[in-house]
Amino acid sequence: HELAKVELAKDRAFLDPEPEGVPLADLPLSDDPEFNVLAKQRQALKNTRRGRDPEMKDLEERMNDRVHGVAREFLSKNRGYLNPEPQNVPIADIPLNRDPIFREMENELLKAMKDFRSNAGKIAELQDDLNNRAEDLAKDLRRKELANQEPEPLGVPLEELPLNYDPILNPLERKRRDIKRNPKRSADALRNLKREIAARIDDIARDFLAKERAFLDQEPEGVQLERLPLSDDKEFHEMERDLRALKKQPAKNKDAIEDLE
Repeated sequence: HELAKVELAKDRAFLDPEPEGVPLADLPLSDDPEFNVLAKQRQALKNTRRGRDPEMKDLEERMNDRVHGVAREFLSKNRGYLNPEPQNVPIADIPLNRDPIFREMENELLKAMKDFRSNAGKIAELQDDLNNRAEDLAKDLRRKELANQEPEPLGVPLEELPLNYDPILNPLERKRRDIKRNPKRSADALRNLKREIAARIDDIARDFLAKERAFLDQEPEGVQLERLPLSDDKEFHEMERDLRALKKQPAKNKDAIEDLE
């Protein structure tokens, strides 16, 4: 068995040794029909001493492509413990494989899982750590996606708005990610989505402010509150920001909140 493994490793030396960060030896290549068909075709060429044939190079490239496909499937199957939508971002949209911290921990987990009974505690701890890392990566992705948006729509910092779970904004952002993944992506479609996303963020900011300002007289001096340029008033804006900060600890800041309102 060991000799067979050594010979197999030699024969597969042209393959990426760690596709998608997974050691080649950990992948179930022998169980993959598509890979096996390509491997047999390559072996047939070798048997006829046509090792330098252009067809050989093409087969090896296709085998490498399939190895990466098997690695992605392998990782997907082994990530069932992860929250499928951290920060309401589909796990498939998060660049887990490009993150060295995540991949290092995941490789450690894969090793530990080879002896589940002995490593049960370590496995649970690593899975928690990997979920936390995925959460951080989702936050980073959201920050990058919002970097080109108005940082304070209607005077409200983006990070204060409940953007991640909005039933209109979230599908728009997922659609934008899908388009960006397409090599034939449409610049016009992306521009239109950017406008739609910006408009929705403004609507969310408007709703957010309406709820925040519910304690105010809704018709001061007979003028409807929403018609007043409150967000453009520096003094009001600063007080509103202070109030927002105090409300993060309502019990502790009860008196200060009442005074400011």
